[in-house]
Amino acid sequence: MRLRLINAAAASYFYVTSSTGPMTIVAADGPAVQPVEVDRLFIAIAETYDVIITIPKTGRWELRATAQDGTGHASAYMGAGAVHPATDPPRPNVYTMDEMLNLTLEEQEDDPRASLNLPRPGSPYRLLKAVEDTTLPKGRPQRKITMRLTGDMTRYVWSFDGKTMAEDPYVRLHHGEVIQLELVNDTMMHHPIHLHGHFVRLINGQGQRSPLKHTVDVPPMSRRTVEFEANEEKDWMFHCHILYHMMSGMARVFSYDKPAAPADGGIGESQMVHPSHTASSAVEGTSSDHHGGSLGEHAHDMWFLFGAASAQSHMSEGNITLMNARNDLILGWEVGWQDVDDTQYEIEALCQRYLSPDWQLFVGARLTNDEDAENRAVAGVNYRLPLIIWPAPVWTVRATFGSHLRNASRSHRDSGPLAGWNMTPTPSGNGPPGWTTP
Repeated sequence: MRLRLINAAAASYFYVTSSTGPMTIVAADGPAVQPVEVDRLFIAIAETYDVIITIPKTGRWELRATAQDGTGHASAYMGAGAVHPATDPPRPNVYTMDEMLNLTLEEQEDDPRASLNLPRPGSPYRLLKAVEDTTLPKGRPQRKITMRLTGDMTRYVWSFDGKTMAEDPYVRLHHGEVIQLELVNDTMMHHPIHLHGHFVRLINGQGQRSPLKHTVDVPPMSRRTVEFEANEEKDWMFHCHILYHMMSGMARVFSYDKPAAPADGGIGESQMVHPSHTASSAVEGTSSDHHGGSLGEHAHDMWFLFGAASAQSHMSEGNITLMNARNDLILGWEVGWQDVDDTQYEIEALCQRYLSPDWQLFVGARLTNDEDAENRAVAGVNYRLPLIIWPAPVWTVRATFGSHLRNASRSHRDSGPLAGWNMTPTPSGNGPPGWTTP
């Protein structure tokens, strides 16, 4: 039986296993490939595989797709009689990154099946071989574009080259040129990268028989290289197919410009239309000079609201954050009403601007009715150390203006000068800047 497996999920990779035994891949994203057997198939979001399985004459046999995080699975049964269940891969250890790092290392081995021999295998890309020559036309102008897949897992902001689609939306293409696209994943997540309207050649060591795909999984801390002929016109979406990544900024528009000038077919960075390859400006015009008109919902970074709060018999505390790619609006509070004459409160409202993933500026105010403190303005700088240290501290340098200077840990209060500086380590991602959490 030939089955076409399509991962139509918004945010889940799957491991597909058949209780009938190994599956034979005969097509990837539509185009045929030379048959190759796999015991368990790792399928990225938006990918398609055609597989052949042999169903015994008796028994009910299961085809199981298990979510990458091990939280559940979906099943299809074929045949009649006694049930023969398929197996799940081992559940991941969600508290370490060891499995992802092991996968990355195995994909560098000489054995093309090295990563497939893992209990939780990677994509079968190194085994895929087209059934015919897929070499692109010779003598066309060639250009190499390198795009880094970037993001911040703490803030859940995703981008290319550190910029969201709203900040840098366009990649210019010339009709008739050949683009070699190198995708470098700087994050610890898989990213299924998809280009609308084109098939790309996956450079996987198969030479003239490199397979054609429309979606390519880029594993954590790894890279993939693809190439394609720019033979369309107007605008085409290019994005990570994890829905939340795309909507938070990991997307671009590949926009066709005027036909490329004749070239000798050499490949090099110097032939790029724009130094950063994206179209903040282009040789022929600015980023507003494009075919697609409005970017719609991608024209501005999306805002996200999240928070946490607790209400107890003697107090309430919590924080709420409204954020987009570069800005945070933070409201935090503590209110107590037991064993005090009057309800006491402390409220901090902050506006934080991210200059980079590691540098942030913030300004705001602290309001309180505590008799030992006063309402005051706060401003400062957060810097996240670029070191692999756990727990990773964020050093907060804070200037406080008022009649009292108080330690940012809020563990004690000291009388002091009218203005001063305070520098304290703060756990990354836990509460507003400068607040320590137990």
